[in-house]
Amino acid sequence: MIDIKGISGIVRYSTEINKDSVYKYTLMKEEYILLKFSVDNPIFFKLGDICDIEEGLFEIIKLDFPEYNKTTGGYDYNLRLDAHYWKWKNKILFYDRQKGKEAKWSLTRTPDAHMSIVSSNIAELGYTYKGKPYVFTMDATVKMEAIFIQYDNTNIIDAISMIAEACECEWWVKENYIFLGHCEDTIADVVTLERGKELSDDMSRSNSTSTYATRIIAFGSERNIPKNYRPDSDDVVIEGVVQRRLKLPEGIPYVDAYPDMMTEEAIENVIFFDDIYPKRIGTISEVSETRGNVVDDNDKPTGETYPIFTIKDTGLKNFKKEYLLDELRLVFQSGSLLGLHFALELKSSDDTGTVFEVVRNQDYGQYLPNDTMKPLVNGTYILYGYDTSFISDVLVSEAEQELLVETQKYIEKSKIDPSVYNCPTNPVRCAGYIGNKHDPAKEINLGIGQRVKLVNPAYFQDGRQSRIYGFEKKLDNPFECTYTVGESTQYSRIGEIENRLDELKYNGNTYINGGNVSGGIYHIKTNDPTYPTDQNAFTALRTLEEIRKKIEDNTVTLDARYLRKDIDDFAVGNIEFRKNIFVQGEAALTNALIVESLYSDIHAADFDVAGFHLSADGDAWLNNIYAKKDSYFAGNLSSPNFSSGFPSGYG
Repeated sequence: MIDIKGISGIVRYSTEINKDSVYKYTLMKEEYILLKFSVDNPIFFKLGDICDIEEGLFEIIKLDFPEYNKTTGGYDYNLRLDAHYWKWKNKILFYDRQKGKEAKWSLTRTPDAHMSIVSSNIAELGYTYKGKPYVFTMDATVKMEAIFIQYDNTNIIDAISMIAEACECEWWVKENYIFLGHCEDTIADVVTLERGKELSDDMSRSNSTSTYATRIIAFGSERNIPKNYRPDSDDVVIEGVVQRRLKLPEGIPYVDAYPDMMTEEAIENVIFFDDIYPKRIGTISEVSETRGNVVDDNDKPTGETYPIFTIKDTGLKNFKKEYLLDELRLVFQSGSLLGLHFALELKSSDDTGTVFEVVRNQDYGQYLPNDTMKPLVNGTYILYGYDTSFISDVLVSEAEQELLVETQKYIEKSKIDPSVYNCPTNPVRCAGYIGNKHDPAKEINLGIGQRVKLVNPAYFQDGRQSRIYGFEKKLDNPFECTYTVGESTQYSRIGEIENRLDELKYNGNTYINGGNVSGGIYHIKTNDPTYPTDQNAFTALRTLEEIRKKIEDNTVTLDARYLRKDIDDFAVGNIEFRKNIFVQGEAALTNALIVESLYSDIHAADFDVAGFHLSADGDAWLNNIYAKKDSYFAGNLSSPNFSSGFPSGYG
């Protein structure tokens, strides 16, 4: 029996767990139960009604209505109750919900700073899980680097998704914990699911949007590549543009998934790791600060000032302008500016070290560095835009080895079948029955993130190990279930900074990304400033955001153009009505220009018809006239009948 209670705790309705009532969960997409029942009279459920069952706490966050059953004369319900945290989708993430409700704002901070604002919003709404406050936790896959996110009337669920997307990770909620990371249980034993045993024969496979590859042709960044780098090796030509990029070590043109692969076995993919390049990690020895004047659009001081920071690295000596290949820049490796990039001005360099001025910018939604987010002594950084061969002869070879290692890691992911498998269970076997004997230890009732090994000769030679990221279970029998096995479709790739291009020419060969219909297409995410072209595409969330912005823009334009029928409104121009106007209330007129006539009855211009009729010519037909002061007549005052004091009816 499931009790559905109102906010006060009083049971609003109780129902048996009927046939086809289900519990459905898809990672980062949905978690809900669907209750099916019939009643003689409608039940008026309300938002916030809850039920507490073994699967968790579920709540009505959107009103559902029953269908009238003509056969029984009753009402049939498919009542959906979402997991407790999905009600956050109805609430906007404000920067500070308590003090000032800014719905449109941006933040450049580490993931924990973004999540702190999320948990603060939830707490200020008074939401808890059975009295426990919601807290967040992150695993080691989440890098503590500053991320820039713009929030614009963003609900809390979408905000968490944006944070996860920026961190290239997943999110999920269990009781009062909000998790960021990779949802996979690495502690529990791997559970085998074999077709014809734990699974039915109806197991099916669907393609993923991820690229499957067994041969990776990898390149690093263009940064810090010496002018004389590998002169005997061809340059990279990308869509007609020659680029000098870091390459794999000499003699290693690509990395294969398996040794001694035949040419026919090689499914090629070209990958660029733009964060791998010859680099030296420098340490900040000194930080100096001066103040600059903020100026307006006319270059006049406003009276406000901003900090200007110079940093000194005593380990970098005699650095010369002749070393520069491009604009000199750095990316911070620690502190509040971790992961952020800035241009530099070389101020001085000698045997005591090198001094740079950090040029502030607005690339991250605000002017940085500032009085809060700034360089610190003992902080670390990486310099780029210069020829590293002038300061070390090993940085290039070290970067090539780093590229090789990362490519080997990448192909371990890419060689895994990216398909998604729908796996209906054998409910008897999963309930622990083998033959006619029941063994509780053999029961299989799996959750999100559980590692499994799929066995199906039609798909795998030696089976495939993956994890569960979705399921649909019968509420009355959790062993009757369909598991979704594979990688999450939204976040299915490793979190390296990579880029796929449509076409690349190298060593006389042309490589075009493939593997599936989406191979080689760059996806512009929600806050990605990339300009849209015919060679890229918006993600689903970015598409929704673009639609929302267009609707808002058009609403402003249309509101100024058309009169509203549902609210008070006004027109700034003349309006001509080609038909009648019927006013049920009062009509207030500052001036009224009557072109033909104004009347209560069109036939009232007659002695025998009641009402009034005023014509544009000046004739007025009225029932009675009551004059409280003097009356003046330029012509005669007459009556069709005799009137006292007016012989013959005239005077």
